[in-house]
Amino acid sequence: MKDLLELAFSPIHFPLTLLLLAILLYWLTVIVGLLDLSTLDFDVNADGHLDKNIHVDLKTRRNGLIWLSFFHLGKVPFMVFLSFLVLFLWSGSILGNYYLGNQSVAVAGLLFIPNLVIGLLLTKFATFPLIRVFSDGKNEFETNRDVIGRTCVVLLSATNQKVGQAEVTSASGAPLLLTVRTTEDSPIRRGEKGLVIDYDDASHTYLIEPFDP
Repeated sequence: MKDLLELAFSPIHFPLTLLLLAILLYWLTVIVGLLDLSTLDFDVNADGHLDKNIHVDLKTRRNGLIWLSFFHLGKVPFMVFLSFLVLFLWSGSILGNYYLGNQSVAVAGLLFIPNLVIGLLLTKFATFPLIRVFSDGKNEFETNRDVIGRTCVVLLSATNQKVGQAEVTSASGAPLLLTVRTTEDSPIRRGEKGLVIDYDDASHTYLIEPFDP
């Protein structure tokens, strides 16, 4: 364990180790509820239709990253994709440089290129089983505003100042995830129902209010 820590914090591995620690911190904040899964997420689709991968409300496009959809970026949340990629990059860097006996930063930089290719391929295979988990499948929603008037179940608590996450069930039974805010200061907590009453194009969030059937 001591040897692994020394390797991880050596100059040739330190940048990836730091990035891995940042991702671990991110997931810790997700677990305790300080952040949600949509934080730092974005859509890599090039068309203008409703995103049917994970977040139908995130319309930011990154055309230069469309090629990454081959490796399932956009089919799973960005942070899930990045977490697997960084883990594989870090592991490949540790193992590759260790077995090659390399201590040179320059050589490690050259090894990063094949390491990245291998990491992307491993990430593609690792995230493949998760596509169905994060995909909403086919649904009847063609635009963001088609969701207005539907009831949702809150997955991450939301207020009018703090975004949360809610789930709408489509006619096909597939879940649709939304980034939401509430109409009042009082939160709608996890497990409670809400009614989608509006969509804010500026913040790409849905406005919900408590729903009492």
